[in-house]
Amino acid sequence: MTRALIVTIGGGRIAETLHIEQIALQWLDKRIPKVVLLPPYTPEQEQYGRKLEEYWTGLGAKVRLLMLRDLADVDARVADALHDADYVYFGGGSFAWYANLLARSRVKPLLQKVLVMKRIVLSGISAGAFWFNHSSISPHYGIGLLPEGIGVAVHAQNPGRINQLGEWASLSPTRVGYGICDKAAILFHSQSIWKQIGSIIKVKGDDA
Repeated sequence: MTRALIVTIGGGRIAETLHIEQIALQWLDKRIPKVVLLPPYTPEQEQYGRKLEEYWTGLGAKVRLLMLRDLADVDARVADALHDADYVYFGGGSFAWYANLLARSRVKPLLQKVLVMKRIVLSGISAGAFWFNHSSISPHYGIGLLPEGIGVAVHAQNPGRINQLGEWASLSPTRVGYGICDKAAILFHSQSIWKQIGSIIKVKGDDA
């Protein structure tokens, strides 16, 4: 049984998802939570990481920002960060960064171990949330943190994202897809949906 809260956010700018972060922090119930930020690293994204750091510091968290540039950097620094963290936030912006870097790292087994060992929030937005899917929907880098048979699409206000999700769901009557729009989220706990926030579009395999 997992002890973690998994937060999948469809998208949105920094501070536009404050209502979601507040709910996750209330669930965590830590006076000064230790938050690890893992935004995808590109030269263009460096400013995004600094803005995330400022935002989470403003929420009263003790923040550790990891701008990870290569596989050796990931493997050397993430294990220690996860061991100490209360809240891990996977940023948006680059699907390729997750596919080409994190998917080849030690992060996946570390996260799956953390899930059952401690009360922790694992949160992803946009590309970070899509990475939480199983490999059946994200074949290049799905990490498999979501309950079996559930898949999510992000930025679901875009009809193309829902079409792709519907194709995945249609392959099995037991599959259920959730399109998460910007500023919306699904929170998972104990291998089931704990809370839905904002605009969510549900797609079932037996609807196809």
